[in-house]
Amino acid sequence: MAKPSQKSAPQPTAYRIRFVAQSEAAAKPENAPEVFRRFRDPSAAVALRQALPRESLDADKEDTEDRDDPHNEKRDPDHLSAASSPRDTLRVLFLPTGTPESEVENAHRWLAGADPGSLITACSGAQSISFRPGQAVITAPAEQREETLAAVTDFAFYECRLRLLEAEVAQSWPELEADMPQVSKLDEGQKKLWPALYRKLSHQHVLNMTATRLDHRIALLTQGRPPELGKLLARLRARARLPTRVEQLHGHLEVRDGVYDQIGYRLSDHRQMRASLVIEIVIVALLLMEVGISLYNLVSEVK
Repeated sequence: MAKPSQKSAPQPTAYRIRFVAQSEAAAKPENAPEVFRRFRDPSAAVALRQALPRESLDADKEDTEDRDDPHNEKRDPDHLSAASSPRDTLRVLFLPTGTPESEVENAHRWLAGADPGSLITACSGAQSISFRPGQAVITAPAEQREETLAAVTDFAFYECRLRLLEAEVAQSWPELEADMPQVSKLDEGQKKLWPALYRKLSHQHVLNMTATRLDHRIALLTQGRPPELGKLLARLRARARLPTRVEQLHGHLEVRDGVYDQIGYRLSDHRQMRASLVIEIVIVALLLMEVGISLYNLVSEVK
């Protein structure tokens, strides 16, 4: 009598997801990873997905850290992130419901790494997501793999973009302090500083626009998801303090607005004064010319 076939235990699947600018993805070769997700805000970008053998995740982690190091010569020159960004790559381990406990423990040991303090976890029903910048472990029914992976990819992208913006604003405080005197003292003697100030004013508008677009997308992160997945994503968003961080970012940008708006007003005043002075000089020159012509005519008549 034939023995009944034993059902094999569900196997984890591993992925590497890279966030790249849309222009870079458009020029990708034929054998490049698939475009898994597309993003419009805060800038046009795509997520490229590539399946990996489970045992290659640790080696992939080391390679990514090399590229993320701004002082490393192997760092990818087309890196989407700023030099301060911890990651532009997300390594994901998907554990189908029913995965053996030993595999689950190994996955979470891999995730904890050397910095368990940055790890956050959210659970809802049969689904759970454990996340730290650049890594995630997902537990969900096998048939929900794609939608859950898409949700985590979206979350990782917006969290990474927020982290980049936070880092840029935090690093710019010394520069802002150095520009503070220009709020009350900006004259022709400092004219050589004006081009740089104009660039900073323009960049401040870019920062505000980026923060607003990012805020909008983070608020809509759960929209259009299945109810259980939406609840899970809402909990992950709360664990990562995304709404609070966005609010703090807007507060920091308001401080910058206050400084650079005043500098902008002073630059505008100087520009208007110079334009008015030029007009006045032209008017005076025309008047002098008219007086000269009148005197010439008067002298001619006397003769």
